[in-house]
Amino acid sequence: MTDELDRACAAVADLYDAGRIQECVPLLQTTLRRHPDSWRAHYLMGLVRGRQGRSDDAIAAYRMAVALRPTLWEAHNNLGLELCHRQMWAEAVAALREALRHNPGAAVVHANLGRALGGGLGRTAEAKACYLEALRLDPALPEAHQNLASLLIDEGDLSSALEHYRQAVQTDPTSVGARSGAALVLAKLGELDSSIAEYRTALALEPVHGPSLVGLGTCLFLRALEESVPHALTEARDLLERARRADPRNREVCRTLRELEGILRRRRRWCLPRRGVRP
Repeated sequence: MTDELDRACAAVADLYDAGRIQECVPLLQTTLRRHPDSWRAHYLMGLVRGRQGRSDDAIAAYRMAVALRPTLWEAHNNLGLELCHRQMWAEAVAALREALRHNPGAAVVHANLGRALGGGLGRTAEAKACYLEALRLDPALPEAHQNLASLLIDEGDLSSALEHYRQAVQTDPTSVGARSGAALVLAKLGELDSSIAEYRTALALEPVHGPSLVGLGTCLFLRALEESVPHALTEARDLLERARRADPRNREVCRTLRELEGILRRRRRWCLPRRGVRP
């Protein structure tokens, strides 16, 4: 019986690592019918449901896993992340603190706890301490650099924020969030050319990344206003339209688009040929 369970869990893990997520579900369902007390099967189901974006199912699976194996810090950590996705911040903090109780040296858990405390509960001082502890344990952890940078922006420490974003990018050059964050800071520092280049790199990695669409569109809009670059207005409008389609409720995007459309209408009027006046 144990050999059968081991083989089934190993097969699911292989499918998961290969990205064949849909094939994991029926195999896990069969395994759990035969072995309802398997913490490994419940944990794997949590991973699969989380990858599918089914947070409620993932939460239920992780709760079963930690009920069966209370010392499984990875399940407590993943449970905390899924609770963050559902904006159940207090429960997320409790789950992440439980993960740290079983593995206080897990840098990623300290970073996730910082996210729950800062992003969800507004306890920024505690969040900052969590990020700093995560970086003490793992100086290259990109999530900690990125989230700490976001707090530093709010504190007005732009140079330190930029340094942490750059360290995150150095560790993970494909991190769209870190590149977009660095671009935002560069724009705030008035370095429009560098900001635009960083946003373009982020969008090359993820063409529908909302913050990068908004950021690049806004930077091009500013450049057009300050330096009289007409074609930048059209590109800015196209980017902001894409951002609005991705998130129709983003008021800042809608406001900027209205302002930009007004400028384009006035520009078209200026370019209309004047009719001759007959005597």
